[in-house]
Amino acid sequence: MGPTFWNGFFIVVGLVVLVTAILWIKHSLDNRHQADYDKVMITGKLVQQLCTQLQYGDRDGAIRLFRRKTLHGQAFAESYIDQLAERCKSGRL
Repeated sequence: MGPTFWNGFFIVVGLVVLVTAILWIKHSLDNRHQADYDKVMITGKLVQQLCTQLQYGDRDGAIRLFRRKTLHGQAFAESYIDQLAERCKSGRL
């Protein structure tokens, strides 16, 4: 087992570690932007206000209101409002 073998071995191991790290980071970032509708606790009054804004087509206003009342980030608020819009449309509140 000469130096050529060990060079190749360490290159392969390095690539495996690099690919694993990239996939782990991608997975972490994807999960960070997903809102779990059932885990966000907001009042029924706020849900009705958000649904009213969504019915009038004011998605951006609903996002601003949600962020102001709950202090969540932009990406989370967008995801949550999209899920809420689907539920408001289908009547599953």
